[in-house]
Order: sequence, then structure tokens, then C-alpha cells
Amino acid sequence: MFITGGGYRLFRKILPFPDESTSITLNSNMEDHGIENYGMMLNKKVFPKTMLGLLLSIGFLAVGAGLSLLLYNLGVVGDQETGTGKLNELVIILTITTLSIIASFSKKIRELPKTFELGMIFILIFSIAVASQFNPYSIDMSAISLGLFVLYIMLVSVIIHIIFCRFSKINGDLYTVAQVGLFCSPPFIPPVVGAMGNKKVLISGIVIGLIGYAIGTYMGVGIAYLLKLF
Repeated sequence: MFITGGGYRLFRKILPFPDESTSITLNSNMEDHGIENYGMMLNKKVFPKTMLGLLLSIGFLAVGAGLSLLLYNLGVVGDQETGTGKLNELVIILTITTLSIIASFSKKIRELPKTFELGMIFILIFSIAVASQFNPYSIDMSAISLGLFVLYIMLVSVIIHIIFCRFSKINGDLYTVAQVGLFCSPPFIPPVVGAMGNKKVLISGIVIGLIGYAIGTYMGVGIAYLLKLF
């Protein structure tokens, strides 16, 4: 709300550098629907190819589960005495992410239609399911402390990001879409780009957001283990 309401102008003043983004001609679908176009998903020519992408994801999940069981039997993960941790979530998530990145280098897999939209449907279902479990009466000091901790991380990361962009002479619009792509997700970028009136940074923001998904998975796991050490 802050950015689309005009907050991007603040970043333009803080980072008043020339806009050197490469102008990319967008197709009509991108112009009309941004990066999400759910039309034709059930088309008889499109649907089987989309389901192939889903089957690949399920296959990666199966590989991750198998690897987790193997590591459990080797005593690397889980608790052998209690029998817990056979399906280690960390192992499964990292396996899925790694295999997905490797698969993305295949042009045939990368060009499977509507897989992004299918993934977004699952993300929306997950988000609604999690949000529906929110209970305002369960808020206590620990929840408030966690909220302040997350707010602190976000604000500090924004400041550090701006400092790096100042030194690198990154313009305010590119900074804005990068920040939105990393904090929110790629689907939030088109409305921001529309508010700024600068379509040249649309593709850059989407790419940064998608790469951020992958890097964030590894960094999140790494930081979690690092914090456990302390």
C-alpha cells in the first residue's frame, strides 16, 4: 500500500540515478494479465502439459522423501530411538528446490505451459489455509516479540539494501521492484510497476523474485542452523 500509494517516489529521491534498465517488448498476455494468466489452463492441449509439470514436482517430492529415509537409516537425520524424523522436512525441501533448479535448465521443461499459474494456485491455497488458523486471542508477548523481531529484520534489510544500491548507483525503480519481489513475491510486481509507470523494470523484478525464492530457501535453512549454534 505504501509503495503503490506513492512511496516509490521516496526511493527515487534516495536513489536518483539514471534508469539504465533494458527495455523489453512485452507480449499482449503480459500486458493484459501481468505474469499470471489463468485462461486456457483447462484447454485439452494445454492441460496435459501442465499436469506433466505437476508430475515432475511430485517426482521431486518422492526423491526428497526417499533421500530423507535413506539419511534416517544411515543415522544422519532423525531420532533412531524414538523413530521420529524419518521424513525430514529440511531434506525434502532442499531436495525439491535443488532438483527444480536443475530441471529449469531444460528448455522443454521450462516451456511447459501454465506451470507458474498452477504453482500460484497451490501457494494461494496454502496461504488461505495458514491464514484461516490465525486466532487473535492467541496473541501473547512471545507473538509480539516475534512480530517485532521480523519487523526489525525487514527494516534493517531495507536500509542495508538502500546503502548497497547507493554505492552501486542502482536507480530507485529497480530497487523498488527488487524489494517487492524479495519481500512479497513476483505476482506483486506488476501492480507496483503499473503504479510507477515504468515497465522496463518488470522483467528484472520478476527474475530477482524468482531467484530469491531459490536462494532464500538455502539461506533460510543455513541461518536457522546458525542460530541453533548460539
